[in-house]
Amino acid sequence: VVQARAGGTDAALFRPVTLWPFPGRALARAAASARRVIVAEMSRGQLAGEVRKYLPPATALQGVFRTDGIPIAPSEVLAALEGRAAGEE
Repeated sequence: VVQARAGGTDAALFRPVTLWPFPGRALARAAASARRVIVAEMSRGQLAGEVRKYLPPATALQGVFRTDGIPIAPSEVLAALEGRAAGEE
């Protein structure tokens, strides 16, 4: 988020403390004016599916997923925020 803001991208972070029960109302409030939400998860999209339930229909959802045990790099999330593929300069 800090790097994205430094580059001129309007970004915020929602980090739930627990996933069950899912903090849907808090997420809905945080994402109420978002045009796009990016979900980074070490899975195949299960969390993204839960997040989608609480977003306005017009809000785009993009996932950054890894299932190979290698942590998601900040550069991968930043690439998604900037609308480019990870590794592109």
